[in-house]
Order: sequence, then structure tokens, then C-alpha cells
Amino acid sequence: MAITISLATRHLANSCRSAYCTTKKASVPEAICSSSRDRVLPRAVRGKLSVGFRGWSRTRPSVRVCARSSEDSSAGDANVPIGRGGGGPEGASATVQELLDLLTSGEAGKVKVLDALLNSLTEAQQDEWYAAVAAEPTWTDEEELRQLEIFLEGPFDACALRVLLLNGPPMVGRTLSSLTIAPGELLQRILLLGATGEEVVLAWRLVMEESLEPVYKGIKVRDRWAVKSVKGEPAEPLPHDASPTASPEAVVAAQLAALAELDVQRCFNFASPANKAAIGDNLSRFAEMLQVPAYSILLGHKVSNVLSTKQLTSKKFVCVCGVEGTETAPGSESLQPRRAVFIWILSLQKMEGSYLNCWMTDAVYRGDDSAMLFQAGGS
Repeated sequence: MAITISLATRHLANSCRSAYCTTKKASVPEAICSSSRDRVLPRAVRGKLSVGFRGWSRTRPSVRVCARSSEDSSAGDANVPIGRGGGGPEGASATVQELLDLLTSGEAGKVKVLDALLNSLTEAQQDEWYAAVAAEPTWTDEEELRQLEIFLEGPFDACALRVLLLNGPPMVGRTLSSLTIAPGELLQRILLLGATGEEVVLAWRLVMEESLEPVYKGIKVRDRWAVKSVKGEPAEPLPHDASPTASPEAVVAAQLAALAELDVQRCFNFASPANKAAIGDNLSRFAEMLQVPAYSILLGHKVSNVLSTKQLTSKKFVCVCGVEGTETAPGSESLQPRRAVFIWILSLQKMEGSYLNCWMTDAVYRGDDSAMLFQAGGS
């Protein structure tokens, strides 16, 4: 049964001390303590800015809980807040597990997955999204979904979004560690197997906060664990060959390590079939290309670090890396310390064969400004 919670204007003006829960049968007031006033008002405002694809009206001054799109009408309560696992580390673990159970079930459509990821975030992050939706009333449902994916790139990095959303339902994972880093703040690391076979470790940062939630014939303020951020890293940091288990982040790291060690063969192992075809699948020619001024700094470089990553599509990944090494200075034959920025473009191989579901490098470009990463967009 869909429940509608109407926070009437006159009650908001009266310090938000009461609220009305409207069902098909009754309208029953439930008291809200004055200490919760500052939390109730933002929640009420946010409800009035609710998004259309969740089945909520942009203009109706109410919050409809458990509204479903036609895609997810039989898949459970899409809008029940994630994070009701209770206090303590075990509550945080239950929050993450609740979300993973939904994602790994394979029964949730894209709308429901996006909705669950959004609901798992902190109240402040959700408010930011609803304010953005309110500022763009002309968005279609399709535009809104796309913008929500972009918004989620803030709390969820490229690796997390790829394995949790873009590449299909992830497979079962297991908890590696849980660490309380501050009162009401916890970091949990989970090993997860993605739908394409890649293995990653996701670091979930959760915080305890108070949230307004619906109950039968009323609403109440309760504690919940909310997701502040999720960052991913390769489970196998430096693979030696292309493999479905190797994430694109791991491929870039492996190629950089190989170039630092002057191991051209190992670097060549991760070149995509299209990349190899462009140079005649010739290792000697590949080694010669690395000797040209634009790329010579990569050979034997001292330091490298990832500046930014972006998952352009489910099959296209871009990574911007900074490299410190030596190269020949213009007008001189001596080697000089230099810094350079390189852009890695990788794709997920989908052709049947030995490289199926392997992330491999299509191209590497040099650029002095990492902003070049986004100029090419999703090409």
C-alpha cells in the first residue's frame, strides 16, 4: 500500500511539532519532539522536490513513500530507506549487506538500483540531488536518470559504479575488514566479484545520522547508517597478463609498473587486439614507439600516480596519470627531470576468444592538462 506523508504548512510554521500520516483509511497525527525540528523541515522541503521517475509528483506538496515505477512494480519496496541496521559496527555491516543483497539478486531493474544507491546516501547528499532536480523542471525521465548517474559519480567512484551499476548485477562478495575511524563513522572493505568477472575491493565509508522515516500511521526520527562514499581498488594490484579478473585500474597500474621496469613485453600484453592491429601486432614496433620524445619519459620513470578516472560507459574507461621521469630537453642531448600527464583509454573486450571480458588498453595519449580527459567525452 502506498503511504503519503503530508507535512501541512500550518504545522511547519508551528515549529514542526506534528505531522500527518495519510492512508486510505485514516489521518492520524504523531508528535515530533522539538529537538528534531531542524531535521524535519529539510526532509519536508526535500519531499516537495521529489523526482518523477520514482513515481512522485514534482508539484504535490507531499512525500509518497513506496511509490514504484512500472519497471519495478513487482520487485519490492524501492523507496524504503537503506540503512536501518541499528547502531554499532554490526548495524553498518547490515546496511551494506542490505544494499548488496538487492544488487546481487539480479531482480532489480536499473531504476530500482539507482533509487537504492541514492537512498543509501546521507540526508545532505540526497537533499543536494533533489535541489538539482527542482532547478531543472524540464528534465524528462530519461534525462533525470542520466543526471542521477552523473550525480552518483560524486560519492561512488568509477570502480564502484562500474561493478555496482553499469556492468550488471555483481556476484556475491565478502567482508574483509571493518574499522571504526571516529564516533559514528566506520570504514568497511568488501571483496566483490563483478558481473564480467573482475575482482575489486570496495571501501565503504558510513556515518550514523538521524533520519525521518515513515511508520504505520505516522512518522518518526530514527538513527540510520548512511553511505558517505564508496571507493574501489583492484583486488589484484599488478596482474601480469590480461584477465577477466583484472579491473581497468589494475591494467593501468600494471602497464605503468612494466614501463618503469623497462619490461616492454609485459606492457604489450595488455594492448587490446585493435591496438595491436594498428601496429601490425609487432612488439619491436611497439618498443620503437616508446622511444619517441612524447613517450620516452615513461621508460624507467621514477614516480607515477593516478590523477583522475572516469567510467564513460559500461565498456569504456579513461584514466589520467601523472608521471615523473627524465627526457631529452629541447635543443639538448642531456636528460632532464620532467613531469608529464598521460591519458589511458581502455575498453572491455566483448568478442569471443581468449580476451573475452578482459579490460585492455586501446590507446595512450600525452597531454599536459588532465582536463583533456573530459574533452573527448564518451567517444
